[in-house]
Amino acid sequence: LDWDTNGPMVPGVKPLDAIERLDQYKALFDVRKRKWNAYVDGEELFGLTVTRYPELEQTEKELEFLGRLYDLYKDVIATIDGYADILWTEV
Repeated sequence: LDWDTNGPMVPGVKPLDAIERLDQYKALFDVRKRKWNAYVDGEELFGLTVTRYPELEQTEKELEFLGRLYDLYKDVIATIDGYADILWTEV
């Protein structure tokens, strides 16, 4: 899968590049998530057994955790950058 070879968790990817990749894959996943929800709704409507998609479920978890991780990373970087605006005489 492209996620495995070009996604944000590929070893050696710089954090800012990983954030960009994460945003791209979140957008792609949102499209698939809407389709997934439509399939589930249809299966439930017609009394069918709801099909499980373990890869989609795993990807959804990974996206959620990576989103949290990189949000924290961005907050830390913003905080550190904010320290540059503080004059040493004010400390």
